This record gives sequence, structure tokens and C-alpha cells, in this order.
Amino acid sequence: MFSTDKGALAYDFSFNAGGADLFNKKAAFIQAIALSTIKQSATGLENIVPANPDYKWSKDLTKFFPFAQSETILSQYEANTWDAWGCFNIYTPCHPGAPMCLTCGVAPFKSIGIATLTNKSMLLLKGRSNYPWMLCKMCWYSSDTTMFWTPISEFTGSSVDTKVQGNENWMSRCFRGTVCGKYCCPMLKSVVGIECVISGQQNPISLLVSDMQAFRNEDKIKFFRKDTAKIQKELYNKLGTVVGQPIQAAAEMV
Repeated sequence: MFSTDKGALAYDFSFNAGGADLFNKKAAFIQAIALSTIKQSATGLENIVPANPDYKWSKDLTKFFPFAQSETILSQYEANTWDAWGCFNIYTPCHPGAPMCLTCGVAPFKSIGIATLTNKSMLLLKGRSNYPWMLCKMCWYSSDTTMFWTPISEFTGSSVDTKVQGNENWMSRCFRGTVCGKYCCPMLKSVVGIECVISGQQNPISLLVSDMQAFRNEDKIKFFRKDTAKIQKELYNKLGTVVGQPIQAAAEMV
């Protein structure tokens, strides 16, 4: 989908019958349209040094985003969650390996969510796919991917929401820090929600990424919060915006 000041233009392709070759052709067509209609401009964020030097472009992002080679990732959060299958879930030690062996990769499905802020763009990618092996891929492969991107100047803020559930008893205390404690009797379960807000044509748009079994003190959350704060500060200094509104207009509302 391409959003402009006059509206939005969406393309919906089905490529199951043609496989990867047909997908590559249609992805190239989408990128060609974006390259010919979207003009990237300098934002003054080029001098930001990310706290995490290991940010990288995923294969899914480079497939759909035509400017990946010319932009620098300044902040990123990636979440990967495997679906439950039978008695297997993210809290069992042999998940997803065991159900994948039993189903030749047809199950379980994995959901991904990637929020990426570069020196010129803000991107959100969500996908859900399975990973069948050999001949099973011809019949049971399924993949669904959605990506949104907008100029970084439209980015107005972010939030990190953590929901922690405690389960404290003698077993969780005795086995805390062990493999048994991690999978059989975990003391804490956590879900992290990453929200990025951009200014819409009429109302702000909220983009969400959820991550299971992620805790607020993990490095990837710390890096995302720190690097995103740097971007917001520079956008305020360079572009003079407060929550997507010019400083003068925001001051008049106070």
C-alpha cells in the first residue's frame, strides 16, 4: 500500500501457484513503483550513533523495502514467537524442534514483528509462516507478510509496555535459574508490547509489535528505548515537532 496526501493505493498479489520466481517478479514491481514515486530526503539524523552496533536488515525487509541499501538502521526491535502445538509451547524445552520433527516442518507457525527506524524511514513488518521441509513445502507452505513504511519525519513517539505475571512457590524458588525452572516452573512470565506512533492524515496511527517471554531488562529492549529516544530528540531539534505538530501550533494549544 502506498499512502499519499491524496489517498492510498493498495496492491494485493497471490503468488502461491508461481512460487518464489513469481513472487520475486511482483516484489520487484512493487519496489519499482516505490522508487519512482517516493523521494527520500536528508533528515539530519545521519550523525546518530546507535547504542547497538548489530542492527541488521532482515531478508523480509530487503524483499519489500527498496531503500534498504541506502539507509542506516538507528533503532530496531525484533520479536519472534512460535505458536503452541499440542502439548508443546514456548515454555517447553523442545519447542519448536519436536513438533517440527513430527510434522516435517508443517507446524508450528512462527509470528514475527520488526519495528525499524532508520535515518530516513520508519518501518513495521509483521509476518506469519511455517517452515515445511522438502516435498511438504509444495503442498503445505504458508506465509503472510505485511509491511508499512513512512518517512521518519512522521514518527512522533514510542512506548514499551511490559506485563509480568508471577508464580512464586517452593518449586519456582528452588529451581530458579535452571533449565527445569525455566521450562517447568518459571517464576515470571512476561509479554512486551512495542508501540510506535506516527502522525496520520487526520489522527495518529499506532503500530504494535508484541513479544512473548521478553523482559524489560533485556538488552534489546534497552537498546530500542535508548536509540529511539535519540531519534526523537534529534527530530525535535532538526524538524521542530512535538508529537507530530509544529512547535508553534503545539504552543498555541497549551
